[in-house]
Amino acid sequence: MRVLNDRGLALPRRDQHGELRWARATVSAVAAILKNPAYAGAFVYGRTRPSATACEGGSPAKVARPIDEWRIS
Repeated sequence: MRVLNDRGLALPRRDQHGELRWARATVSAVAAILKNPAYAGAFVYGRTRPSATACEGGSPAKVARPIDEWRIS
């Protein structure tokens, strides 16, 4: 929060009417962003795994896992 404010960077916030406005960073606004699973990678982590066969470049391809194998914490 301090770094954002020191650099003059505002965060997008919604007002009581749902309109988007840019406001000074607050502890609660930064905490809400950091607790959001989308920013933590929770929506993508564990959904794929490396395949046994490599791509042309030599690195393993990613294969989608079945939904029952997704790691959700």
